[in-house]
Amino acid sequence: MRDRLFMHIDSGFPQQVSWLRSSDEGGRRQSMSRGSLDEVGREAAGCQLIVLAPGADVLLTSAVVPSRQRQHIVSAVPYLLEDQLADDVDEMHFALGPRGSDGRVPVAVVSRQHMHQWLEHLREAGLEPDIMIPDVMALPLQQDGWTVLHDGDVVMVRQGQYSGAVIDTQAVPAWFELALAELGDNRPERINLYDCQYDSDARLLLQAGNISIEAQAQAEPPLQFLARHFPDTAVINLIQGEYSRREQIGRLFRPWRVALALLFAVVLLKMAVSLSMYLGMRSDSRHLQAEIERIYRDTFPDAKKVVDARKQMEAKLAELGAAGADGGRGFLPLMSQVGKSLQKLDGIELRHAAYQDGRLSLSLKIKSLQLLEQLKQLLLAEADLSVDIQSAASRDDYVDAHLQLSRQGS
Repeated sequence: MRDRLFMHIDSGFPQQVSWLRSSDEGGRRQSMSRGSLDEVGREAAGCQLIVLAPGADVLLTSAVVPSRQRQHIVSAVPYLLEDQLADDVDEMHFALGPRGSDGRVPVAVVSRQHMHQWLEHLREAGLEPDIMIPDVMALPLQQDGWTVLHDGDVVMVRQGQYSGAVIDTQAVPAWFELALAELGDNRPERINLYDCQYDSDARLLLQAGNISIEAQAQAEPPLQFLARHFPDTAVINLIQGEYSRREQIGRLFRPWRVALALLFAVVLLKMAVSLSMYLGMRSDSRHLQAEIERIYRDTFPDAKKVVDARKQMEAKLAELGAAGADGGRGFLPLMSQVGKSLQKLDGIELRHAAYQDGRLSLSLKIKSLQLLEQLKQLLLAEADLSVDIQSAASRDDYVDAHLQLSRQGS
């Protein structure tokens, strides 16, 4: 579990602040300090940062909203509370708590100016609060009464789970008289008073009428008292809406949306082009493989099964080469001799060659019968070579001839 660091925004902010680091589960180890925000920044590394905002600057109230949709509630609350506010709703930040079964939504209202100033100073010191609540909400909650903390010139009052106020000490009697009058018969049964001033007493609450007052001196500093009673649930976190981390990240990237969209489009286009090229190359590879297989079958018509035409062609050629090494009676020696003769004559095109059982069959396109006869004589001039013209058919402007060559005695 991460350590917690509680920081109180008080009258000395931002030059001086009080903070408390709580370690171990349950906050059994605590260290209290006071200093600059830069010191807090160094201390807060790796901690959950909980900021207690001055309750005097935050109005805790509620509004009844029929809708259950969060977006509708967020839109409706400012105008439902407009009559309670002295400032324009557009200048205020509304943080919402959970909606009750009766449709009542607890709301914490604070000026945007205060939020901007607090967060700006914190972020300049490298501090990003995880939770920010009005300090009055850190007072212990009494189910049948109110909790009051007297600290110098101010009094903090927690009236309920999401209600409370911070009052100037001189205004406390009048405030309590008015607050209790508004409650009528629903006034609290008792008031628990924690007094941080040793030279004072509970007389400031005498205007509370017949309500039982349980007062006790509070020895520990206010921040330590608030941190010790900090509730893990049932709080209104001011870090929401436009001040949430999601919104801050969105605001950071908003100016780059067009550039990011273009970059995304370029990446998609590149991926599409790469995919198209891959599919095209795959198709070409299939066509090339089919052509290799066709050439193999044409060259070796007796081949019954073609698994890998390229390897089979290499194997066949190796066999032919090995056969040719024995007295020059293989395919390659015969083709070598035929090639020499063909180079000596113009107007001859070799269309097809096939080798089987020591015989080389040639299909030729020749300009004339006379040229065919010249080729035969050149081939016969080769030692131990027999030439058989199997067919010679005259076409429009050429002769289609088929020859068979073999070594004499084959």
